[in-house]
Formats: sequence, structure tokens, C-alpha cells
Amino acid sequence: MSFLFPIFFWGLLAVAIPILIHLFHFRRFKTVYFSNTMMLHHLQKENKTKTKLKHWLILLMRILMIIALVFAFTQPFIPSSTSSSSAKKNIVAIYLDNSFSMLGETEKGRKLDVGREYAYEISSSFAADMQFFLITNDFLPAHQRVLNQNEIKQELADIQISSYSRNVEDIILKANNLVGNMTNLSLYLISDCQASDFKLDNFPEFAHNVFLVPVSSGQPSNISIDSCWFENPVKVPGKQEEMKIKLTNHSNQAAINVPIKLFINDTLKSFLEVNIDADLSETVVANYTEGSAGEVKGWIETEDYPVVFDNKLFFNYELSDEIDILHIYENNLGEKYLSAIYGLDGDNMNYFANRSGTEVNSEFNSYKLIVCDGLKTLSSGLIANLNDFMNSGGGLMIVAGKDVDIQSYRSFLDEVSLGRIADAENKKNRLSNVNYNHYLFKDVFSKIEQSPDLPDYLIAYPLQVYAKSGADIALTDNTGKALVVSKPFGAGKLIYCALPISVDNESFMTHPIFLPLFYNAALYSGSSGNLYYTIGETSSLDIGNIEINNREVFHVKDSFVDIIPEYKIIPGGIRLNVPSEINHCGHFQLTYGDDKIGLLSLNYSREESEQEYLSENQCLESFKDAGITNIKSISPDSGNLKTKVLAESIGVMLWKYFLIAALIFILFEILITRFMK
Repeated sequence: MSFLFPIFFWGLLAVAIPILIHLFHFRRFKTVYFSNTMMLHHLQKENKTKTKLKHWLILLMRILMIIALVFAFTQPFIPSSTSSSSAKKNIVAIYLDNSFSMLGETEKGRKLDVGREYAYEISSSFAADMQFFLITNDFLPAHQRVLNQNEIKQELADIQISSYSRNVEDIILKANNLVGNMTNLSLYLISDCQASDFKLDNFPEFAHNVFLVPVSSGQPSNISIDSCWFENPVKVPGKQEEMKIKLTNHSNQAAINVPIKLFINDTLKSFLEVNIDADLSETVVANYTEGSAGEVKGWIETEDYPVVFDNKLFFNYELSDEIDILHIYENNLGEKYLSAIYGLDGDNMNYFANRSGTEVNSEFNSYKLIVCDGLKTLSSGLIANLNDFMNSGGGLMIVAGKDVDIQSYRSFLDEVSLGRIADAENKKNRLSNVNYNHYLFKDVFSKIEQSPDLPDYLIAYPLQVYAKSGADIALTDNTGKALVVSKPFGAGKLIYCALPISVDNESFMTHPIFLPLFYNAALYSGSSGNLYYTIGETSSLDIGNIEINNREVFHVKDSFVDIIPEYKIIPGGIRLNVPSEINHCGHFQLTYGDDKIGLLSLNYSREESEQEYLSENQCLESFKDAGITNIKSISPDSGNLKTKVLAESIGVMLWKYFLIAALIFILFEILITRFMK
């Protein structure tokens, strides 16, 4: 047996009080008037033993009552297996999950409010001088200090829903960092046990006691807007647009007539009603017509309660009215064909041609696509400028020539990790395979044929693509080598065409496959940019060349925040880090000084949308599988939480039993006084 407050043992000195009363009260002499002293002597002798016994029993009951009360005040307990007997300082850490999933409702109310009440009870279970740490998903600086009982209750009252989602591993690591090794810590995890938070892969070592306090998850119900995208990245003013929207029903009941609204530049452009089966996702298409060129900002929204954080998805993109193309050529035949192709769409494409050696490298970033056609050599200076161009979001198409410096081409294609170019094949051959899913040929053919009529060619520099190049092959020869291949590079795209624009390849140049190859290379050139970014994820965005000076700074701002982001200068432009301090979704303006340079759309992570929860036993098993054995669960639904906390953290409290014993001793004294004559 141990005692929380052994100082109260000084109260045993009060045992002297009934003893003194016994000596000075029961031993007093009384004057008795009696006519016959012989009869008095006989009566006193007869009752002497009974009276003496009664007095001693009363004294005993009073002494035992005082002892029982003193023991009750010392808070005696039988230590539990998790209580510490070391000389280290004891401290309590309380983690309250305030992620979006805690917006859900239970029979007792909103989950966050229920969890807050549990935290109140836990903090009240300990002595007034106990010290606490409070941990939430925000990892706020205000919680990086020791709190007393009153302070932690004040902090708990201020906790609101957070956009941050934390794995239990993060919480354990945070608790470890807060207390170090010189303290005995008891960590209480108050959570709704969402499955995504209990994926314990790289669990840190944790020698302290952990107590799981589950918050009932209630009946899962949530509709989330997960993502949106365009199958066709080309954005042309006045064009009919199709936006794909993915929705998920996170409940075990079908969702009927879910309203979906699409807003473009503050105008409702599309309205849908969608039916989604239980626990399934649905992809729908919202159609609208593009407006005029410029910055486009929009959002998709639905109506769903009580989990509302994933009811909106913000996005933005740039709508350009023209695509500028630079053609650097070695012979006039290429200029003849490409000017004809891009001249077909003069309203949307501006074609510029320069003979090799006359191009202005400093102007590369003003184009969306650069076509290097049949250049005899790729100089190191040109390669460096082309790499900068792709890194800044431009599209580059390299078309082999009839007579080229093969080593310079090999050096470039190896530098961009695309593949190894073969020596020229000067023999009649035929295109063997078309990748109909490649963006260069997507939606070009009305039907897919098993044996299409493909053109012949007489000269080519086929490419053996590296296995880990990340490339996508569009055309191949009969040996499987790539004739047309593309890959992302930096923020842009790279396309290699092994077939020179030459009279030797006239069959290829006059075949219907030639036109969409070069037209789509321009149409899908460069970077379409991210429609949106996710709060809490490390991400960055590239912007064009901006003249940096010491007087101006970058800003990311809306009506609530104004943040100066980190940035670095990269080849071809500036790379801005998306500020991690932003914790709300919406559209944010990017500025440099007084100039607007872009738009940033941020959305909450959809991890908390998933309404899959673990049972109490499943949570404990996940801990044990990760090697954490000092874990116990305290279920607040099956009894008094405060009593359970004391029992688990300290041991079996015995003060109630001593208090009952004191009352029993008082009762016995009353009975002895009344009935023992």
C-alpha cells in the first residue's frame, strides 16, 4: 500500500483527544445520595465490569474512527503495474485530436466537445500540483510549455478544429521531445481512432505509459469532393470545357441527389445532382464554356453535414488565347511543312521560324514550344538554355536530322535521362506501333485498328529508352525501339522524334499521322500547372523570370493572411515554396511588390474525409504490432472516467473504504452508547 499525501499521518495525533476525554470524563467521581449504603455497595460492584467495558468500547470506536479518517485523507492506494516508483519527476501529457474527423456527431454531441470533456476529467483526476503538457494537431508554440491544472483547462477551452492531420507516430515523437528521459510521463491519447491515423510503420521508441481514451465515432456519414482535373489540358477562350470531378460517399447508405455546383470567376457555370452508392466513389463531368483569356479561378461545392471541410474544392488556371512556337531549323523543307501545320490554326498559334544559329537564346521563355529541327549539332550552350526553358515550364521537341553529330545528340539525351540514340538506319522500314493513349495521338483516330496503315521511312535515329526514364513512347519500329517518345522534364515537356523531316521520309511527312504529331506537340506543350495544392504538404510552384531587387518581396495573401514565402532562383525562373503557415483553404494572390504575378489555390487534405475507424481492440493491436507494449485503453463509456484514470495511472484507490470504515465506527459508537446500559 502507498499513499498520495502521507503528510496527513500527522493527523494521528488526534487520537489523543478521545483518550484525554476518556481519562477526564469517564473517571470523574459523582456524589450519590442513597439511604442504604449496603445496597449501594452491592449495586456498584454488580455494574462495575459492564460500565468499564462500555467506556473502553466507546474509546476504541473513537480511536478507530479517527485513524480511518486520517488514512482516508492520505489517499491510500495499491500501486498499479503502470505506476512508477522511481525518483523521477511525474508529468502528464494529454493529446486531444482536433482534426476534421472530430467534427462528426455522437450521441453525446460533437466529437471534439466530447473529447474536450474527457480531457477536463483526466486533468481533474490528479493532484492540484501535477504538471501537464497539452498536444493537439496544430503543435502550437503555446503548448510547448508545462501547464498547471488551471492553465491546461483554459487551453482546452480554446481548442478549435484544425486543418492538420497527425499520425499517432507524430504524437508519440512529439511527447518524447517534450519530456526527454528525466521524467516519468503518462500520455493520454484522446482520439476517434480514425484508421488513417493508426498506420504505425516507423514507431519511435517510447518507454513511457500510454493510455488510449477512445471517442465514440458514431454512425459514419460524409460526402467529399476529392479532386478535379481536365482530360484535355488545352485551354482556349470560348471553347467547350469538360471538368472531371471525383466524389466519394463515406457512409454505409446510398446518397441520393447530391447537389454539385461549379463556379467559375464567381459565376455558377454548372449544376449537377449525383447519386452515389454506399462506400463508393463516383466521377462526374461538369460542362461549361470558357470565357475570355486571363486568370481563371473557380471552386466546386456540395452540401453535407456535419463534416463540412471537404464540401469545397478550389482551383485555378491560366487561359491563354495564343500559343507561341519557335521553329529552329537546318533546312527549308522543315520550315515549309511546319509553317503549313501551325498556319492552319492561326487564331490560336503564332509560328516563328529561325534558321539555326540566328535564334536569340534569351527570348526562349517567351515561347510555349521550341522545335529544334534537324540541327547538325547540339552545342553545350544551346543545351543549357533549352534545359532552362523546360525547367521553367516550356515544351521542347527535338527532331533528328539527316546528317547530325551523333555524339552531341547522345550527350543531350543521356543528360536528360531519356535513352541512348542509335546510329542512323538508312534502309526502308515501316512504323510498327502507335500508342493511341499518348497525348500526341489521343482522340486523333476515330477507331483503333489492329493493323493500321502506317507509313514507310528510309532514315531514322531510333532510341533505346532507359528503363527508369519515366518516358512515354508514342511510336515504335518493328524492333520495339522508340521513334517518337516524350517525358516530363522540370516543369515542362520533352519530345524526341527520330524521323528527320527529309525527302527520304516523304511517306511519313505526307501521312495523316504527321499533322497531329506536330500540332498536338504545340497544343499540349509546356506545363499546364497545378490546379491546386494541398495544405500541409510540402510543395512549390515555378514562376517565370522576374527581375529581383532588394526593395520588393514576394507575398502570398488573401483577406485573412499576408505571408512572405521562401523562394530560390532556378534556371529559367523563380521557385516559390507554398507557405506551411496557411491553415485555411481558398484562393491566394501571388504578388511581387505591387505587381500581381499569379494565383494559388489551396485545399484541405482529404485524409480526414475517410470515415473508417478502428475499434478499441484494433487500436491496441496496432500498438502491440509496432512493438509498444506499455499501452492500455480507458473506455469512458462504461463507467466513471476519473476513477478509471486514477486506477490505471496510480492504482486502486482505498480512501472510500476508509471513509466507510469511519462511518461504521461512528455508528457502532452510537449503538454502544444507546443500547449498552
